[in-house]
Amino acid sequence: MFGQKVCYLFCCPIWVSQLSCPVSPSENIPSFERDCQEIKEVFGRGQGFGEWNNPKLKRDKQALEKAGFEIIYAQDFFYNEFYPTYGDLDLFLQGVPIFEDFDSERDKEPLKTYIEKFKTNKGIKFPRHRIVIVAKKRS
Repeated sequence: MFGQKVCYLFCCPIWVSQLSCPVSPSENIPSFERDCQEIKEVFGRGQGFGEWNNPKLKRDKQALEKAGFEIIYAQDFFYNEFYPTYGDLDLFLQGVPIFEDFDSERDKEPLKTYIEKFKTNKGIKFPRHRIVIVAKKRS
C-alpha cells in the first residue's frame, strides 16, 4: 500500500513490514504505558507497571525520525473490551503477558476486586491503550 520502505507499528507486539525498520518482531518492546492500567493498579504489578506517565508515542516517533523515517500517521488509541464473565476474563489473563506470573488460584481475590469495580451492563470493562504509527523510510 505504501511501497516497500514503510514501517508499520501496531499495538503490541510490534509488527514489522520489512527489515529496514528500526525494530524487529523479536525485540522485547516494553508494553504501552496506559494499556490495562486499571487492572495493574488493582493487582499492584504487571507488564510496564507504573509507567503511566511515560509518553511512549512521543518516544517512538522520535526514535523513528532519528532512524530516518517520516511519520505518516501517529495516534493513541483508547478502547474498551468487555468480558461476559469472571471465567472469560480469567481465561484471557492466562493467555496474555499482562501478568507474566498470572495464576487463577493465587490471583482470585485481586481479580474479584477488579471485577466488582468494573462490572457493567455490557460485561466486565477492560480499558485498553494502543498506539498506531505508520512511518515511511526517507529516500
